[in-house]
This record gives sequence, C-alpha cells and structure tokens, in this order.
Amino acid sequence: MTISLDQFRTGMQQLAAGVSVITTEHDGDRAGLTATAVCSLSAAPPRLLVSINRAGYTFGLIAASRKICVNILNAEQADLATQFATPAPNGAEDRFAMGEWREEVTGAPVLADAVVSFDCRVAWIVDTGSHGIVIADIVHSASKPELAPLLYARGKFAQLTEFA
Repeated sequence: MTISLDQFRTGMQQLAAGVSVITTEHDGDRAGLTATAVCSLSAAPPRLLVSINRAGYTFGLIAASRKICVNILNAEQADLATQFATPAPNGAEDRFAMGEWREEVTGAPVLADAVVSFDCRVAWIVDTGSHGIVIADIVHSASKPELAPLLYARGKFAQLTEFA
C-alpha cells in the first residue's frame, strides 16, 4: 500500500526547510529553480545533495553542464523564491531579472546577497523516479552569516525571529 500524492505533499509541507535557488549555465543558457530538498552529504570531500524534478528545463541543463550553484536565500528574498518557482513564459533567462548575479569558478550563476552560495561541479546524478538526486562537489563558497535564512513550511515562507 502506498499513500496518495496529496497525502505525500501535505505531509512534506509540515517539514520546515531552508529555501534555495539552484542555478546552472550551459553554452550561454542560464536556468534555475527554487528548491527546499537540499542537504549536506559529506564534509570530506565537501559535497551537497539536491533533489530536482527531472521533467523541468533546469534539470536537462544541469545534466548537460555538470555544474550548479546552490544559493541559500535570505529572509528578504521570498519574491525571488517565487520568481524561480513560477513558470517563465518568456524563457528561463527572465528569472534572472531579479537579483544581482555573478560567476565564480564553474560559471553557474551566483546570487550576490544569498546567505551562502555553493558553487559546485556535479559528481553524479541518480534517477529516483520523478526526481533526480544531484550529488555535487563544492568548489567555492561565499557566505554572509549576518543574514537570516528564508524558510518554507506549511505552504508559506517564514523567517526565524530569534536563534536559540
């Protein structure tokens, strides 16, 4: 017996998570998406795990480019999270109209005012059904620990009011 898609989504909405924008670039094309399924995988070597819908344009570009940047959003960036979570009728490049973007080591777009940005090379992509698990080696990071992170829980953006 399995649960329904609605039961799964309702259950997962109870899990508070940080909000990231995952970006990539391949042959001059940039793309990105909003994700909450991001976690550390290994400290030595420094490695992240990101779950990405295989049906999306961004996944195809990641598979081709073998590079990503995990931009962990700050508490003031809910609009940016929404921008990257919403279909882009005029193409993926339109999503980058919001925010200040630069490149570091891999060429994947790095968000200037993210809490932290992890510039990564893709080591493996594992097919897990509707999503692919992207395992990425971190080659550069830039952090701003003075910024509070953006969170997502119960279908809404949130922020911490104090750290315990």
